[in-house]
Amino acid sequence: MQRSIIELLRGNLWESIKLYPPLIPMIILLILLVINLKVNSIALQKVLKYFFIAEVIIIFINYILKFI
Repeated sequence: MQRSIIELLRGNLWESIKLYPPLIPMIILLILLVINLKVNSIALQKVLKYFFIAEVIIIFINYILKFI
């Protein structure tokens, strides 16, 4: 994951995605969590719940594909 962050900071989006695909959705999730702390909207909480479930699924699939 660290190499993926470094590649993203260098501007190499494709290399970052190849190294760790869940990084971009994880960054979006963190941004939404911070916004939720400020706004505290019920609709945003529902979006966060489904986004979190999708993120866990993406991480799990990535984990399985690394071992195949």
